[in-house]
Amino acid sequence: MLVDRRPVGYVAKEDVIDHLIAGDIVVSGSDFAVRPPSTNVQARDMLRPSPLLVDEHQRLSEVVSLMAHHERRLAIVTHEDETVVGMVTPRELADFALTRREAVHA
Repeated sequence: MLVDRRPVGYVAKEDVIDHLIAGDIVVSGSDFAVRPPSTNVQARDMLRPSPLLVDEHQRLSEVVSLMAHHERRLAIVTHEDETVVGMVTPRELADFALTRREAVHA
C-alpha cells in the first residue's frame, strides 16, 4: 500500500487466504476475489506494517542479510528512495540462484 507514493505496508497472501476461509471474501465469477456488499474488508484491514525498503543499487547479499536480520520475507526495492520498482522475496532469490547455477553448468 502506498501513501504519497511511499510504501507503508503490504498485504500477504496468507492474510487474504485467512479472510477467504473466514468468509470475509468470496470468490465468484472468473477468478476474481470480490468483496460482498455485507463485508467491509479493505486492504488496510490486512496491512502488514513497515516493509523493508532497499535501494535498487544495493548488493543482493546485503539485501538478503537485511532480510534475515529483520526477519522479513519481503523487501521493497525503490529507485532514489521514492519510486517502487520491484520486490525481493524468497521465491525471487531461489529463481535467481537457479538461473545462476544453470549458467555456471551450461
